[in-house]
Amino acid sequence: MPFGGGSLCANGEAGVIAGCGLRILSAVANLNFDPAVLLRGLRQGRINLSRGWTVSRSGLVMSAMALFGAALLAQFLLVLWLSTSRMRESLLAKSDFRLQFLQNATDMDTQQFLVAARQFPSVSSIAYVPREKAMAAEKEMHPDIAKLMENNAINPFNDSAIVTIASTATFDEFAAFVRHPRWSGIIAPATFPSMAARQEEIRTVLDQAGAGSSAAFIMFAAAGAAVLLVAIELVRRSAAARGTDVFVERVSGADETYVILPFATEITALLAIALFFSLACTALLAFAFPSSIPLIEEARSLAIARGPAVIAIEFAALPVIGLAAAIIGAGRVHLFQHGSLAIV
Repeated sequence: MPFGGGSLCANGEAGVIAGCGLRILSAVANLNFDPAVLLRGLRQGRINLSRGWTVSRSGLVMSAMALFGAALLAQFLLVLWLSTSRMRESLLAKSDFRLQFLQNATDMDTQQFLVAARQFPSVSSIAYVPREKAMAAEKEMHPDIAKLMENNAINPFNDSAIVTIASTATFDEFAAFVRHPRWSGIIAPATFPSMAARQEEIRTVLDQAGAGSSAAFIMFAAAGAAVLLVAIELVRRSAAARGTDVFVERVSGADETYVILPFATEITALLAIALFFSLACTALLAFAFPSSIPLIEEARSLAIARGPAVIAIEFAALPVIGLAAAIIGAGRVHLFQHGSLAIV
């Protein structure tokens, strides 16, 4: 049964995506999974690649370059999407706040608060910072301020605690706990506006990261579609160049799987080459930029943590993309009475 995926997918009619999807599913359902047929189709695809390299290397290189450009754009957008999503997840996972204690608060009062805060469900960690340590840290971070403080024996800092909550969703609940009248003689009033400002800052960054992640995903999806469209166009041109052979195979009753598989093999090999070089370029650029840029640092940590899994998924998807491009791009070859060929 001929697959015939050209006419609907080539026209800009309504429902083109759904139509292409249905034709691909129908074609896959009609594939002949006999090992002999599959091996024969794959072998013919390898022969066609070797013949194309021998006859027209420039054409094969240009095809690979076209796929490389689309794949590189998709790779950048994939990294951007995953990095912004990871940043947003990190912000949602935890938030740090500095709580300042009153200077007249006793050590016992401070310890009581720390014990109660550690038992709060959303608190993941608390680090007590004595005022002397805060002073030393400020001098180390800002040497100019340290010089001004050399002649001043008064320490302007209070004892404080850096509290990390497990989720930003529990901020209001934790803020209510800190504002409880029980701690009014322990927590400095300046803590509350600083906590509110910190939470507003986190929410702003979350909104920006969410918008950036959504935009990156949409652009990545568009770039992925562009890769598929480029692959389809290359298959269409290859089918047109070998139209007579394809037509003869079909009218002679050759299994349609054998007709499609050579094109799928060729385009999958070109996609693999394009993906390999796009990954190499993306990795080089990611590690060439300074790590002081938060997004670059996030991309590096993402590459280390999830890179192998993402790369494996990308390479595993190539045969699927190649088969879809072959089904849509090859279409049906018709021979007119005057001998010309058309793909519809």
